[in-house]
Amino acid sequence: MKTKLILFLSILSIYLSAAPWDGTTKTMWNSVSGVNDGTSADKPFLINTSENLAKLAEMVNAGTTYSGQFFKLTSNLDLGNQNWTCIGDANPFSGIFDGAGNSISNLSITKWSNNIGLFGTINSATIKNLGIESGTITCGGSNAGAIVGTATGAVDNLSTISNCYNKAIVMCGATDPRVYIGGIVGILLNNSWLDHCYNKGDITNNGNVSSNYTGGIVGAVANGSTVYSCYSVGVVASNNTKGGAIGAQWSSAVSVYYDATVCVGTNAATQAMGSGANTADVTGFTTATMKDVAFVATLNHFGESDWKVKSGDYPTLTSSLTTFMRATDLSSAKIIGRKAMIEINEATVGNLFTITNLIGSLVSKGFINGTTVQVPVKNAGVYLVQIGKNVTKIIVE
Repeated sequence: MKTKLILFLSILSIYLSAAPWDGTTKTMWNSVSGVNDGTSADKPFLINTSENLAKLAEMVNAGTTYSGQFFKLTSNLDLGNQNWTCIGDANPFSGIFDGAGNSISNLSITKWSNNIGLFGTINSATIKNLGIESGTITCGGSNAGAIVGTATGAVDNLSTISNCYNKAIVMCGATDPRVYIGGIVGILLNNSWLDHCYNKGDITNNGNVSSNYTGGIVGAVANGSTVYSCYSVGVVASNNTKGGAIGAQWSSAVSVYYDATVCVGTNAATQAMGSGANTADVTGFTTATMKDVAFVATLNHFGESDWKVKSGDYPTLTSSLTTFMRATDLSSAKIIGRKAMIEINEATVGNLFTITNLIGSLVSKGFINGTTVQVPVKNAGVYLVQIGKNVTKIIVE
């Protein structure tokens, strides 16, 4: 009898944890020192319920940025189509949030001010391995995206959105001087990265008719930021400047794609991006081409394996990426730790490099663009440098 009671309570607990959010309850997550205290990637705060996630929004908006602290989502969440208050509404989120391959459904946001998304504003933060499975975002402000509204970072402490997807609808009618709307992110400000993401949600922007920018992936990419290895297949509709993948770009995009069958830009010459240069690296394909198995190889550059085939459908992502890397031999390049500097020599031009500290915070990310690449770092210590699939430890004095 006791065994049956325990089993019943266990099943009841699972059922209750999976119930849709009621729109008001906020519950603090449990934290045990040395176990799940948020101090490293392998000791994250655990977000188990929608109520925990709502509490995170409350704490951040009250002024706790969680800079350098780690969170991990442990299950799929249902936000119950209750009106969501963005994490980073009044203050930015600056932690590391790992969705661990889980998703959020029934995300509903109705907001008439700026910076709109599951995360409203992030500053030197990481959001990864997270999907928005369903929902509707209705906004009357600028900088709206399903995952993040506005992302900004520092030269030696980037903001990054990686391995994320969106299937929610984003609709905006703002009259602000500049209106930036995207499926994943509204605007990438300085020192931000958006990589290995896809959008299947429809995006509509009926904002300021003289100056709004709408993209399937991101509304705008400012100087010092990059979009890499992403695609969008949602409908993009706007009364002004729109692009199948990017609305406006003043920085860099590499290997970004959109379904030209459904994503139609301002005109035939600019349907990849609404405004900006570098359109050669933003490419439109037919639906048939993007659903073909060969398209996965197009997305998986430099020997990567982050994208995988989904039979008869668009590519999908591996369930989880990690920035906490194990050190291995890196014989293809010579890496030197200097005072306040990491120097990469003789690596293959075009390869992606990533630098993290030992707890897993992202320090820098970029492409090898010459024989020598020098990356400034703020603090002395041990860093992990990854180029392609190879990783090595470097000491900086």
